[in-house]
Amino acid sequence: MIKYIEINPKKCSEDIFEEGAKLLYKNKIYHSKLTNKKLVPFKKFLKTLKEKDTDTINNKWFCVLVNGELKGILSAVLFGSNKKINGGQIIELYVEEEYRNKNYATEITKNAIKWIKTNTKKNIYVNIIWENKNILKFYQKLGFDPTGIYLKLKI
Repeated sequence: MIKYIEINPKKCSEDIFEEGAKLLYKNKIYHSKLTNKKLVPFKKFLKTLKEKDTDTINNKWFCVLVNGELKGILSAVLFGSNKKINGGQIIELYVEEEYRNKNYATEITKNAIKWIKTNTKKNIYVNIIWENKNILKFYQKLGFDPTGIYLKLKI
């Protein structure tokens, strides 16, 4: 049985939070392999994830459950202030490898887009890593247009 749910990670149980965090961490592992970048330990990642974001006013996880087990997750935020929402952003998307190409990622992404559109008429952003060409194609199919390339100087 397939079920799509929305979770407020700041208000869910510790067990659900940690289960979602484990999937998000798998996304970090995947990206670290693509980019050859060092991965922070899970405990540090979990601590950072638990800390309150000061630049976001609302954060939701959009999930797919297959037979009651979490198999895919998307983290999205609204940013701005309570008085004025300046837009939304898809932060991370991960679906377990054996559950890919079954439209689960598309469905949870569409759910996130709908939620963001309900709360703002501003743009929706997503940052992807350059090495992940598949995710670029995925977001383009959903109507996202590349707008530039972010560069980073590590200090």
